[in-house]
Amino acid sequence: MIYTGRFVEVENYERFGFVPVSIAGEAPDYYDGIEFKILAPKYSWWKEWYDKKLSNDWYREKYQETVLSKLNPKVIANRLQGFGKNVVLLCYERPEEFCHRQLVADWLRSANVPVYELSTEIGKSFSKEGR
Repeated sequence: MIYTGRFVEVENYERFGFVPVSIAGEAPDYYDGIEFKILAPKYSWWKEWYDKKLSNDWYREKYQETVLSKLNPKVIANRLQGFGKNVVLLCYERPEEFCHRQLVADWLRSANVPVYELSTEIGKSFSKEGR
């Protein structure tokens, strides 16, 4: 399965058997896991979006044009699942904030690849489900 989550929860994910995979352009210093930069936003336009406070629609178009349009979602899903049974794609933002991991998740879902956002209360939610 493929999940999405945040760097700040990486220890919790690992404790529950998930394989963390960074899809950020630059992971935090404390993270020493797998990096899958093919899904990272391009720094030049990310910086422009961030500095100029451009719209999320602008970002979405740039990300689609420069990253996702060059990839096949089924191939990417297979490569990601090669890292382990349950991978969690990592970025920085909270689930309710706009983030490229949401765009990746939607892109994968459009190819019928299930992707789920992990709860920040991972211990509670996964112990209830028996995972």
